[in-house]
Amino acid sequence: FGIVKTLEYGYGIDTLIDAFALLCKRRPDLNLCLRIVGEGSEREKLQLQAINWGLAEKIIFEGKVVHDHLPEVISSFDVFVALSRAESFGVAVVEAMAVGCPVVVSDAPGIVKSGESGLIVERENPQQASEAMETLVNDETLRVTLAQNGEKRVRELYDWDKNVEDMIEIYQEIMEERNV
Repeated sequence: FGIVKTLEYGYGIDTLIDAFALLCKRRPDLNLCLRIVGEGSEREKLQLQAINWGLAEKIIFEGKVVHDHLPEVISSFDVFVALSRAESFGVAVVEAMAVGCPVVVSDAPGIVKSGESGLIVERENPQQASEAMETLVNDETLRVTLAQNGEKRVRELYDWDKNVEDMIEIYQEIMEERNV
């Protein structure tokens, strides 16, 4: 499991750590790892949380990564988990979907269609998040399906050339309406 986010309260990384801990407790037979990529004011608090759960060896704080390396980092995750309390857009989730990584996200607004391009869980509900994470651990077919559908959705919605063509078309329509 992995996340790439600024380590701030609004991004729910504390909820992710709790969800991961619940999953580890429920499934000690699995060799699980959570990689947290990013920096922020909550880092020490989150590291202490991992220690308090007894998971300091399983939760790796990797620090900030140069933007050019993000696709490679995200591609190395089996599942991308973003449990934000609030989200303006969710660029990291789009990046994860773009590289074919299945996602579990909170119900903060975003582009994921539940069960189609990712799994959506209630905000601040570590139990529900851990169950969604376990579902993806147990179901490789679902992981692959979500990854493929997520990648397809990103390509459909965020294709640069298509978006530029759409903007040009909108500008032309406006200019025609105004007889410019």
